[in-house]
Amino acid sequence: MDKQVDLEPLSFEEAIEFFKKKIVMEPKAWAWLKDEMKTRAFTVTNVATLDIIQNIYDELLETIENGGTLKEFQNNINTYIEDKGYTGLSAYRTDNIFRTNIQTAYNAGRYKQQMKPLITKNRPIWIYSAVNDSRTRPAHRALHGVARRFDDPFWETWYPPNGYRCRCSVRTASMREVERDGIKVETGDAPDVRSTTDGQVVSITPDIGFDTNPAKGWKLDMSKYDDKLQAAYQEKKNRL
Repeated sequence: MDKQVDLEPLSFEEAIEFFKKKIVMEPKAWAWLKDEMKTRAFTVTNVATLDIIQNIYDELLETIENGGTLKEFQNNINTYIEDKGYTGLSAYRTDNIFRTNIQTAYNAGRYKQQMKPLITKNRPIWIYSAVNDSRTRPAHRALHGVARRFDDPFWETWYPPNGYRCRCSVRTASMREVERDGIKVETGDAPDVRSTTDGQVVSITPDIGFDTNPAKGWKLDMSKYDDKLQAAYQEKKNRL
């Protein structure tokens, strides 16, 4: 008789680490941050109080750490908001908050894994992967299959997510796989327009606020930022 093996899901430690380092702040304060610093902060626009933003953050972190569904997230945060005397968030807003933040954390975690020296040495080619269903943005569909070296400046702009609720990701490939599969590795400046598989020519532009690599916030020089923000970041870092 085969021995039964109990399998438990593994935590995505790099994604958890990325999200835990975020600083919760009000939207007005977040808006003044430079783009590269915004990846180290967390806020939700048009939310009444900072404690509600903190609750939303806590629920997202719980999902990243231990798993959970969108419905559970919606119920938990809206119960908290309504208990405070406010109207709960719409299904669309909670879906947007949930998917965008979790996908950002997962992609930042993948980036850290993919940048390990052993990986960049043996699998130096990165390939953009879009879901390619009816909800895929035309620009993202046109980027599906684009292959470039891991250190190509292209990824400074186009490492996903590249918009709200973006489901794109990046996979790695070895040079052997590139040669075997006939993958064309691009170099130089990225074109402003590309064609999708159905022949549609589209402009290649990330959504506003999504034109930087979210994972680049792993190694920020905090010395150039506001003293209060430095202090908040250091205090949180010391608690981790």
